[in-house]
Amino acid sequence: MLAVHPDLETLTIRDLAAILHCAEKTIRNALSSTSRHHSVPKPLERYGSRRLLWRKKDVIVWLAARAHPEQQKPRRGRPTKAETRARRAAA
Repeated sequence: MLAVHPDLETLTIRDLAAILHCAEKTIRNALSSTSRHHSVPKPLERYGSRRLLWRKKDVIVWLAARAHPEQQKPRRGRPTKAETRARRAAA
């Protein structure tokens, strides 16, 4: 059996769906949607192939980046009452 370098391990759409706990169709829909394309990692682009593959390393990095809520953009719109009270109490 041929050993695969850890940086070159790939995941199929079925593997990615298991990791993200969603259906394969959900991933396909998100990739084709212009508004939800950021909700799944970008697949590898292989010339002459339509098969969707992701590098395992890239998926792990993508998941780690999404796990830090303090790095996300602030929520738009009017602050909630709880947020306003907390800000007044801190001041």
